[in-house]
Amino acid sequence: MPWSTSSGAEETSSKASSSTTNRTFRSIPVIKIPFASISYREISLSTALNDELDRIAHSYGHSLAGQSLSVKFGELIKVLHTASGQKVVVLIDEYDKPLIDYLDKDSLPCARQNRSVLKSFYSVLKNADPNLKLVFITILNCFIY
Repeated sequence: MPWSTSSGAEETSSKASSSTTNRTFRSIPVIKIPFASISYREISLSTALNDELDRIAHSYGHSLAGQSLSVKFGELIKVLHTASGQKVVVLIDEYDKPLIDYLDKDSLPCARQNRSVLKSFYSVLKNADPNLKLVFITILNCFIY
């Protein structure tokens, strides 16, 4: 029985690395919206989200023409899908933070306004399904009494 100086794991690793060098990997476009770091408290939620969508589009070398927030979000998803040839991943962190931050009695009108903005914003995702690979939404939902 002939002895080999390489282990089976090394041979497998060698075969795997040679087979992956023949592949080209395309990056998947990601839209990440972290509500904890968006300045919606200083400016309106709608303005903050518009700014964030413009920032994301700019980071991919695009600009958005849409006027309304929902049109702009849908446009961003479609532009990234078309430009990359890859379906888009949407990551939304602490999606309920713009509501929870305004639950005290004096701020309820702002919470209602933010709810309306978010309802319109999130409604885009259902119609964008053909352009989406994954939508991952995390919740804050931490109430302290």
